[in-house]
Amino acid sequence: MVFLEIRTGSRSRRVHLDEGTWLVGRAPHCDVVLADPSVSRQHFQIRIGPEGVEVEDMGSRHGLWLDGFRVQVAELPLGRWFLAGKVALQVHRGTTDDRDPAAIPPRKATPEP
Repeated sequence: MVFLEIRTGSRSRRVHLDEGTWLVGRAPHCDVVLADPSVSRQHFQIRIGPEGVEVEDMGSRHGLWLDGFRVQVAELPLGRWFLAGKVALQVHRGTTDDRDPAAIPPRKATPEP
């Protein structure tokens, strides 16, 4: 089970993500909505597969940042923090046993292949 940890200022939430491609941004049609003005309407995609996690900037204004560098496409090591605008995010594995009661289910039932 994979979780996306989202931190905006002092607020934090977790979103469960299944394998597939997820669109992340400010627009209401995104799979994961980030309501922050530094986030573009369609900021980035995150692809979760058996071989790992990849992020891709979708042409955002404030960029996608990993290890202090602006990236277009990057393999994302689990547990590594990255930035979308001013929002800090982290992908990590977990189990239903350690699932946070505040974890938010994904907006769509089945990710696109």
